[in-house]
Amino acid sequence: MEKHTVALLTECEAGLKMAISSMEQTLPRISDVGFKLMFQDYYLKHCKLQEECERLLKELENQENQYEKNPSKVAQLMSGLKNAKCDDIAEVADFYTDGCNRGMKSVGKYLNRYMQASEESIALARKIIKIEQHFMEDLRAYL
Repeated sequence: MEKHTVALLTECEAGLKMAISSMEQTLPRISDVGFKLMFQDYYLKHCKLQEECERLLKELENQENQYEKNPSKVAQLMSGLKNAKCDDIAEVADFYTDGCNRGMKSVGKYLNRYMQASEESIALARKIIKIEQHFMEDLRAYL
């Protein structure tokens, strides 16, 4: 069970890091007040989920960062390039709608792969999917 739990949490953490990094690049460029407030709310929600993920991993590990996984450099580069091309709210909303969809698919895949993970880690993964669904729904108004 611990092996599945660690695997699920490390994949979730990598995805959250990717989302947070991308959102940090986007936030300063958003000028629409309503969109920015909504976006900041989801940024903070992602940060809280990452903190929860880190806490669960720390409970499992023997030494700090033993289980840390970062998003691939290619994925980060591609995301950064696409993000930089988003000039208006509709393009940003479209970019993050696609990101939410990829996030939900990835986490769903890992939930299916690591079914023997702890209940707490499975609950966290489901929270991530739910946040991505809500974010995607809120982004629709700006497409």
